[in-house]
This record gives sequence, structure tokens and C-alpha cells, in this order.
Amino acid sequence: MLDQFLEFTKCNVIVVDWSKGSNGTYARTSLDNVHILGCSLGAHTAGFVGHALGGKIGRITGLDPARPGFTDPKVDRLNSTNAAFVDVIHSDVPTEGKGLQAGFGINLNVGHIDFWPNDGVGAPDCIVECMKTEFAMQLNNSYTNTDKEKNLLACMSCSHGMAANYYVDSINPDNPKGRAHQNGTSIVGPMYAIIGKKAIDSKSDKDLTKGKSYYLTTKANSPYFYTEN
Repeated sequence: MLDQFLEFTKCNVIVVDWSKGSNGTYARTSLDNVHILGCSLGAHTAGFVGHALGGKIGRITGLDPARPGFTDPKVDRLNSTNAAFVDVIHSDVPTEGKGLQAGFGINLNVGHIDFWPNDGVGAPDCIVECMKTEFAMQLNNSYTNTDKEKNLLACMSCSHGMAANYYVDSINPDNPKGRAHQNGTSIVGPMYAIIGKKAIDSKSDKDLTKGKSYYLTTKANSPYFYTEN
């Protein structure tokens, strides 16, 4: 079925391996226990699912929600009403003076808590470093023009994908926790919050953290978080 859809239909196909879950008695779970993670357009898609389910999903994590087409407040997009708790990591927002950015990520607070690693520039100058490698490979003439286009696109979106990398890093309990903080003199709500998996610890303060920005500085490579930020 998968091959036929891809061969004859212009579409995206999502396949779920249900082999283990299909054995034995089917177990039901509450929507409170459901956690959906979505990157870029997938973040907004997660929001649409949450909206369709009346905001009863336990948690949605938006990983650099897409900006193009979603900046108008009248447009449906991921927001804090889509789940009991919505946390967002921004890593590729349009910036000036902080490196070359594609700006694929939305530059608005849209969750109960929004994290801005490196001020929303997930990997400072990662496009420049990626392009250096790309040009070096092109000098070898070792791949086709199609390969070049794919690699250039990957370079342009490198910071966009960093939000997912940060979350992945937060899953390993042996890695340092990414402690983010509010800036400014008029702090409302908790001063600190943990980015990634442990962001759920801020759920009890979600009414205070909503609309607030939490910042932290990361390392260039994994593990990305410092012991203290």
C-alpha cells in the first residue's frame, strides 16, 4: 500500500509499527497521558490535533514552529489552548546581527512556556559552517547537482532542526539539564525553567509563564547544555 501511494499519489505517508501493540489485550489510555511533539509545520499540525480533541491532550511540544504563513494572529496555529500544557523551543527565528539565519521559525510566544536558546538562534552561524563544508565538497566534484541542492537546503535549515536536537539531548538523564531564565527587572512567574523533557515541571505555573520568554545559552555540540545557565 505504501509503495502504491508514493508511486501514484502526491502525498505524505505516515506508517506506524503496531506489531507489538497488536499482541494481547488492547490497552486504552487517557488523553491526559498523550504527548505530541511536532517540528516546524508538524508543530502546528500537533496543535490542529489538539484543537480537534478539545484541548484535552496532556502535552504538546512545538519544536521551532514554522513561521511562513503563521504570523497573522487570525491564522490557525499552535497555541496554548491546544493542550493542557504546551511548551515551545525556538531555534531559527529571523534575527539581525546574530549570524546568518533562514528564519523558518515563528518569532512569537505561542505556548504556556517558550524557550529561546541563544535568543532563538539555535546554532549561531551554523549556516556559515555548513556552507564551508559544502563548498569544500563541491571542489571535489564528487556529487550531482541534485545532491548540491539538497545539501544547500540542509545548510539553510540547520538551525531550524536544532530545536529537535535540544529536546533529544534533554531525554538522556546523564546529560546536564538546560536551565533557562527570564530576562529583565520586572519578572513575573518563576525565574527559571528547564528546557526539553523536564519542561513539564513548569506545568503548575503555566498561567504565570504564558507569554514569557525563557533564555539560555547552549554549546555548539552535544551535550548542548551547561551544568548551570
